Amino acid sequence: MSNRLNLQLELLGHQEFYNLQDILRLFYGISTINETSLNVDLPANSRLLQSAAAQNEKVVIISQVNAGRENLSSPTCLTEILFQNETFKQVSTVLKIGDKISEKLQAQKKELNFQWSELINYYEQQKNKALIEQEIEQQLLFNLLQVSRLLKKQLYDLLCLIENLRFPWGSLTGIRPTYIAGEIYQTIYNWRQLWQAKLQGKKSVSGLFAEENERTKEYYMQLSTLCNKPDFTESDFKQLSSLRLPLKAYNDSKLWQLTEKYLQVIYNLSSDKAALVTLTACNENRLLESSLQKSYGRHEGKQLSVYIGIPFCFTRCAYCSFAPRDGIKAETKLITDYITSLIEEISRLWPLIHGNIQTLYIGGGTPSALDENNLKRLLEFLQTLPNFQNIAEKTFEAGRADTITAAKLKIVRQAGFNHICVNPQTFNPETLKHLGRPAYADDILQVMQLVKAEKFPVCNMDLIFGLPGEKAQDMLHSLDCAMKLNPENITIHTLAFKRKSWLGQLRQAEKSVPDNIRNDSLLRTFAGNLNQLEFVQSELHKTLTTAQNTLIRAGYLPYYMYRQKDAVSALENTGFAKIRSAAEAESLVMGNLYNVLMMLDQTSVLGFGCCAMSKFVSNGKVERFSNARSVASYLANSREHSCEKAVLLQKFFQHD
Repeated sequence: MSNRLNLQLELLGHQEFYNLQDILRLFYGISTINETSLNVDLPANSRLLQSAAAQNEKVVIISQVNAGRENLSSPTCLTEILFQNETFKQVSTVLKIGDKISEKLQAQKKELNFQWSELINYYEQQKNKALIEQEIEQQLLFNLLQVSRLLKKQLYDLLCLIENLRFPWGSLTGIRPTYIAGEIYQTIYNWRQLWQAKLQGKKSVSGLFAEENERTKEYYMQLSTLCNKPDFTESDFKQLSSLRLPLKAYNDSKLWQLTEKYLQVIYNLSSDKAALVTLTACNENRLLESSLQKSYGRHEGKQLSVYIGIPFCFTRCAYCSFAPRDGIKAETKLITDYITSLIEEISRLWPLIHGNIQTLYIGGGTPSALDENNLKRLLEFLQTLPNFQNIAEKTFEAGRADTITAAKLKIVRQAGFNHICVNPQTFNPETLKHLGRPAYADDILQVMQLVKAEKFPVCNMDLIFGLPGEKAQDMLHSLDCAMKLNPENITIHTLAFKRKSWLGQLRQAEKSVPDNIRNDSLLRTFAGNLNQLEFVQSELHKTLTTAQNTLIRAGYLPYYMYRQKDAVSALENTGFAKIRSAAEAESLVMGNLYNVLMMLDQTSVLGFGCCAMSKFVSNGKVERFSNARSVASYLANSREHSCEKAVLLQKFFQHD
């Protein structure tokens, strides 16, 4: 029996295609994507493979939303396999993907278009008013499942039945799960504000909070516009679900519990993931609220964050895709030329910043790979910039312990940086050797002693779960080692097979993989034999949950979260902040605001340096600009790119 089966998607548009291929990646891992089809390697234990291969057929998953064609003649349709195979008789009612979605959506749209007077009259006639309110809210929330989400959910449910498994995150894909949790929360909250105002015969929704800023006033103005209408339409619902609340409104614990329930009902999340994402979303908003209480948050003009990229590193780890190739083991002259060009770029654009800088983050690469002279030159220059000292949160991602010295830490601390990252990834020496990362437990211990000596207020430590060869005891050992060092933040990542990493390329059998990686039997076996269907049922999910619960019991609270494509078992990355007092629990001040702002994708970022991405968010629209992806290209094109970016920056502040 062959272990390769061609899964083809026939779709009407690319949007549906890419939404559905996310679900196939969820079940079967990395795939080869063409314009309108997708090829995946099915493992030998796939029940879909066993069913189709027995008939020597390819499988076509047909999306026919609004389609007037069948296309069932050849090759075999996925649901025909269900009907022909005794194993799948219990799902004989499942039809082609999407063939009932249009009808369902039309039915929902009719329910979304109503006159307020008719709905309120019906409500007043009912005895069990609480039940009616609950039914209305549930109907509204299921309308969050628009065409693309319904398609994904249908395909997910179908493949779950075929493969006889479920993923912890259900049919929910995408980078920002807290966004979806927030969407549910604010839909319920906004609807209840609107509903109560209508029941009381009001034509506006008034403020509930003593302190109001321009953003809060704008919120009530938009909600009052909906309240003043005699009817409620689908477009009103879209506005209702996307309208972000005043930050103080995100503190309703009962509403978060309801959000947790609906994440399980609508997206099939497991109970532990639903609980984790709602807790994280709640804490995320607490951190945002606390940031507004600081002096830099009272500025009513445009706000943005600054990112500075340092693309250098001593070696390239097997899982990493961040550092460009000409940034590995770079000569001192190239590093010096780069810092000179970086300073020039910042000098050209910094005077165009007319708003408030919320956070500044120096990342990479490995910023501490800079030699002491170039590090000092860069940071001393930054201190001369207007308003640099007023930036409340400045983060330096030191990264690898073998690049960090006492002198470098002193330079960073004296420049006013108050957040630092020291990233062991794992405390198991054998794993580190295979990954090409020569930094061991003793190095980390020494570096953490230096960090504490410099009195950095917040230190984060990164760990990666799911690394090649590691079992549950290895991962939990690394967590235990990190916790004993008592950092303010711990972030647990799940290994992702990034396409540009050596592991990702090894999995695709690409020729560019260096010999030391290709000849490593552990890495080769891990990348070649990774079976997503087995991994999701493996110990990784339980181990990750155990680690997260261990951190929470120790006083660490989750405050930001994101997911990556091609992460092992489709699991998440979560940042935890140590809480030492009730005040810290209320404000999450020990968390990293930059991380939260990046995951919300509602904050503008001005990026400097190689590989840096700038994005400018204004009136719901996002404009992006990417700097060069190699050091050589950055040096050659920095001035030209600065001119293009200056236009976007000026346009951004003109919209103030």
